[in-house]
Amino acid sequence: MLNKYTIALLGSFLVLGTGCPKNPVSLKPIELLQPTLGQLYHFGQTRTIKWRVNDKVKIDAIGVKLSLDSGKTFPISIDNGPIPSSDSVIAWEIINTQVSTQCVIKVFKYSDESAYNDKSGGFTVDSVPLVLLDPLGGENFKVGETVPIKWTIHDKSQVGSVAIKYSLSVGSNWSVNDIGDKSFSYPDTSYPWTITDTYKSNQFALKIYEYNNHTPSDSSARFVIRQ
Repeated sequence: MLNKYTIALLGSFLVLGTGCPKNPVSLKPIELLQPTLGQLYHFGQTRTIKWRVNDKVKIDAIGVKLSLDSGKTFPISIDNGPIPSSDSVIAWEIINTQVSTQCVIKVFKYSDESAYNDKSGGFTVDSVPLVLLDPLGGENFKVGETVPIKWTIHDKSQVGSVAIKYSLSVGSNWSVNDIGDKSFSYPDTSYPWTITDTYKSNQFALKIYEYNNHTPSDSSARFVIRQ
Protein backbone atom coordinates (compact mmCIF):
# COMPACT_ATOMS: atom_id res chain seq x y z
CA MET A 1 0.00 0.00 0.00
CA LEU A 2 1.30 3.44 -0.87
CA ASN A 3 1.70 6.02 1.88
CA LYS A 4 2.68 9.68 1.77
CA TYR A 5 6.37 8.76 1.73
CA THR A 6 6.09 6.28 -1.11
CA ILE A 7 7.29 6.81 -4.65
CA ALA A 8 6.11 4.14 -7.08
CA LEU A 9 6.73 3.65 -10.77
CA LEU A 10 3.59 2.33 -12.47
CA GLY A 11 3.88 1.73 -16.20
CA SER A 12 5.02 5.03 -17.71
CA PHE A 13 3.75 7.16 -14.82
CA LEU A 14 5.47 8.41 -11.69
CA VAL A 15 3.05 8.18 -8.76
CA LEU A 16 3.73 10.23 -5.63
CA GLY A 17 1.94 10.08 -2.30
CA THR A 18 -1.14 8.11 -1.25
CA GLY A 19 -3.65 6.58 -3.61
CA CYS A 20 -3.67 7.24 -7.35
CA PRO A 21 -3.35 10.92 -8.25
CA LYS A 22 -5.74 12.52 -10.71
CA ASN A 23 -2.86 13.79 -12.83
CA PRO A 24 0.14 11.42 -12.61
CA VAL A 25 3.47 12.68 -13.96
CA SER A 26 4.13 11.02 -17.31
CA LEU A 27 7.63 9.69 -17.97
CA LYS A 28 9.09 9.61 -21.45
CA PRO A 29 9.13 6.06 -22.85
CA ILE A 30 12.88 6.59 -23.48
CA GLU A 31 15.23 9.12 -21.85
CA LEU A 32 18.75 10.10 -22.93
CA LEU A 33 21.12 10.41 -19.96
CA GLN A 34 24.51 11.09 -21.57
CA PRO A 35 25.92 13.15 -23.27
CA THR A 36 24.51 16.31 -21.74
CA LEU A 37 24.36 19.97 -22.68
CA GLY A 38 27.73 21.71 -23.01
CA GLN A 39 30.05 18.69 -22.84
CA LEU A 40 33.34 18.69 -24.76
CA TYR A 41 34.58 15.57 -26.53
CA HIS A 42 37.62 15.08 -28.78
CA PHE A 43 37.96 13.29 -32.09
CA GLY A 44 39.75 9.99 -31.41
CA GLN A 45 38.13 9.33 -28.03
CA THR A 46 35.67 6.55 -27.21
CA ARG A 47 32.79 7.98 -25.22
CA THR A 48 29.68 6.44 -23.65
CA ILE A 49 26.11 7.18 -24.73
CA LYS A 50 23.61 6.22 -22.01
CA TRP A 51 19.82 6.07 -21.90
CA ARG A 52 16.94 4.59 -19.91
CA VAL A 53 13.91 2.81 -21.36
CA ASN A 54 10.84 3.38 -19.17
CA ASP A 55 8.36 1.49 -21.36
CA LYS A 56 9.64 -1.76 -22.90
CA VAL A 57 6.15 -2.50 -24.28
CA LYS A 58 6.27 0.54 -26.56
CA ILE A 59 10.01 0.27 -27.24
CA ASP A 60 11.51 -3.12 -28.03
CA ALA A 61 14.67 -1.89 -29.80
CA ILE A 62 16.65 1.35 -29.86
CA GLY A 63 18.56 3.36 -32.44
CA VAL A 64 21.15 6.11 -31.90
CA LYS A 65 21.93 8.96 -34.31
CA LEU A 66 24.13 12.05 -34.36
CA SER A 67 23.35 15.55 -35.61
CA LEU A 68 26.05 18.07 -36.54
CA ASP A 69 23.60 20.98 -37.01
CA SER A 70 21.94 21.39 -33.59
CA GLY A 71 19.33 18.71 -34.24
CA LYS A 72 17.96 19.92 -37.56
CA THR A 73 19.03 16.69 -39.25
CA PHE A 74 20.39 13.36 -37.96
CA PRO A 75 22.35 11.83 -40.85
CA ILE A 76 24.86 9.76 -38.84
CA SER A 77 23.93 6.40 -37.29
CA ILE A 78 25.97 5.55 -34.20
CA ASP A 79 24.40 2.11 -33.72
CA ASN A 80 25.23 -0.92 -35.84
CA GLY A 81 21.61 -1.98 -36.10
CA PRO A 82 18.81 -2.30 -33.53
CA ILE A 83 19.88 -2.33 -29.87
CA PRO A 84 17.74 -4.44 -27.47
CA SER A 85 15.65 -2.38 -25.06
CA SER A 86 17.31 -4.24 -22.19
CA ASP A 87 20.57 -2.47 -23.05
CA SER A 88 21.22 1.05 -21.77
CA VAL A 89 24.66 2.02 -23.11
CA ILE A 90 26.73 2.07 -26.29
CA ALA A 91 30.41 2.92 -26.85
CA TRP A 92 30.84 5.72 -29.39
CA GLU A 93 34.19 5.86 -31.20
CA ILE A 94 34.44 9.47 -32.41
CA ILE A 95 35.86 9.89 -35.92
CA ASN A 96 37.08 13.02 -37.72
CA THR A 97 33.88 13.48 -39.77
CA GLN A 98 31.94 13.96 -36.52
CA VAL A 99 33.72 17.17 -35.45
CA SER A 100 31.23 19.99 -34.80
CA THR A 101 30.32 22.66 -32.26
CA GLN A 102 26.63 21.81 -32.79
CA CYS A 103 26.44 18.10 -31.95
CA VAL A 104 23.21 16.53 -30.69
CA ILE A 105 22.59 12.84 -29.96
CA LYS A 106 19.16 11.25 -30.41
CA VAL A 107 17.96 7.88 -29.08
CA PHE A 108 14.72 6.50 -30.48
CA LYS A 109 12.45 3.53 -31.09
CA TYR A 110 14.29 1.73 -33.88
CA SER A 111 11.21 0.82 -35.91
CA ASP A 112 9.59 4.27 -35.67
CA GLU A 113 12.06 7.10 -35.12
CA SER A 114 9.41 9.82 -34.92
CA ALA A 115 7.11 8.06 -32.43
CA TYR A 116 9.35 7.80 -29.36
CA ASN A 117 12.68 9.56 -28.99
CA ASP A 118 14.78 11.81 -26.78
CA LYS A 119 17.64 14.19 -27.57
CA SER A 120 20.66 15.64 -25.81
CA GLY A 121 21.41 19.31 -25.47
CA GLY A 122 24.07 20.71 -27.77
CA PHE A 123 27.69 19.73 -27.18
CA THR A 124 31.04 19.96 -28.98
CA VAL A 125 33.35 17.47 -30.64
CA ASP A 126 36.66 19.13 -31.53
CA SER A 127 39.91 18.10 -33.15
CA VAL A 128 43.06 18.87 -31.18
CA PRO A 129 46.71 17.84 -31.78
CA LEU A 130 46.99 15.65 -28.65
CA VAL A 131 44.16 13.65 -27.07
CA LEU A 132 44.03 11.62 -23.85
CA LEU A 133 42.12 8.38 -24.52
CA ASP A 134 42.22 6.57 -21.21
CA PRO A 135 41.54 7.02 -18.34
CA LEU A 136 39.09 9.87 -18.90
CA GLY A 137 37.55 10.23 -15.44
CA GLY A 138 34.94 8.55 -13.28
CA GLU A 139 37.00 5.42 -12.72
CA ASN A 140 37.87 3.80 -9.38
CA PHE A 141 41.36 2.29 -9.18
CA LYS A 142 43.22 0.59 -6.33
CA VAL A 143 46.81 0.92 -5.19
CA GLY A 144 48.76 -1.95 -6.73
CA GLU A 145 46.85 -2.03 -10.02
CA THR A 146 48.59 -1.45 -13.35
CA VAL A 147 46.50 0.81 -15.57
CA PRO A 148 47.30 1.72 -19.20
CA ILE A 149 47.47 5.45 -19.87
CA LYS A 150 46.63 5.92 -23.55
CA TRP A 151 46.76 8.88 -25.91
CA THR A 152 46.76 9.69 -29.60
CA ILE A 153 48.60 12.34 -31.62
CA HIS A 154 46.72 13.97 -34.50
CA ASP A 155 49.38 16.51 -35.47
CA LYS A 156 52.98 15.34 -35.20
CA SER A 157 54.25 18.76 -36.30
CA GLN A 158 52.96 20.15 -32.97
CA VAL A 159 53.72 17.14 -30.76
CA GLY A 160 57.27 15.78 -30.74
CA SER A 161 57.12 13.83 -27.50
CA VAL A 162 54.59 13.37 -24.70
CA ALA A 163 54.92 13.43 -20.91
CA ILE A 164 52.38 12.74 -18.16
CA LYS A 165 51.67 14.71 -14.98
CA TYR A 166 49.18 14.05 -12.21
CA SER A 167 47.13 16.07 -9.75
CA LEU A 168 45.71 15.14 -6.34
CA SER A 169 43.31 18.09 -6.52
CA VAL A 170 41.57 17.72 -9.92
CA GLY A 171 44.06 19.95 -11.71
CA SER A 172 44.37 22.77 -9.16
CA ASN A 173 48.05 21.81 -8.88
CA TRP A 174 50.06 19.50 -11.10
CA SER A 175 53.00 17.32 -10.04
CA VAL A 176 56.57 18.52 -10.53
CA ASN A 177 57.74 15.07 -11.59
CA ASP A 178 56.32 13.22 -14.57
CA ILE A 179 54.75 9.79 -14.30
CA GLY A 180 57.33 7.33 -15.57
CA ASP A 181 60.07 9.99 -15.17
CA LYS A 182 60.47 10.28 -18.93
CA SER A 183 58.85 11.45 -22.14
CA PHE A 184 57.43 9.25 -24.88
CA SER A 185 58.06 9.73 -28.59
CA TYR A 186 55.82 8.47 -31.38
CA PRO A 187 54.95 5.63 -32.07
CA ASP A 188 54.68 5.18 -28.27
CA THR A 189 51.09 6.09 -27.38
CA SER A 190 50.61 4.29 -24.07
CA TYR A 191 52.30 3.70 -20.72
CA PRO A 192 51.60 0.85 -18.23
CA TRP A 193 51.18 2.87 -15.03
CA THR A 194 51.59 0.95 -11.76
CA ILE A 195 49.65 2.78 -9.03
CA THR A 196 51.46 3.31 -5.72
CA ASP A 197 50.52 5.02 -2.43
CA THR A 198 51.87 8.30 -3.84
CA TYR A 199 48.81 8.61 -6.04
CA LYS A 200 46.11 7.83 -3.46
CA SER A 201 43.37 10.47 -3.72
CA ASN A 202 39.65 10.86 -4.39
CA GLN A 203 40.41 13.99 -6.44
CA PHE A 204 42.91 12.48 -8.87
CA ALA A 205 43.44 13.67 -12.45
CA LEU A 206 45.96 13.04 -15.23
CA LYS A 207 47.38 15.39 -17.85
CA ILE A 208 49.36 14.60 -20.99
CA TYR A 209 51.32 17.38 -22.66
CA GLU A 210 53.90 18.11 -25.34
CA TYR A 211 57.15 17.63 -23.45
CA ASN A 212 59.25 20.45 -24.89
CA ASN A 213 56.69 23.26 -25.07
CA HIS A 214 54.18 22.09 -22.41
CA THR A 215 51.43 22.75 -24.97
CA PRO A 216 49.24 21.33 -26.43
CA SER A 217 47.88 19.26 -23.55
CA ASP A 218 44.82 17.28 -22.55
CA SER A 219 43.59 16.14 -19.14
CA SER A 220 41.12 13.76 -17.54
CA ALA A 221 38.18 14.50 -15.32
CA ARG A 222 38.31 13.42 -11.66
CA PHE A 223 38.73 9.79 -10.70
CA VAL A 224 39.47 7.90 -7.47
CA ILE A 225 42.50 5.96 -6.32
CA ARG A 226 42.00 4.04 -3.06
CA GLN A 227 43.94 1.62 -0.91
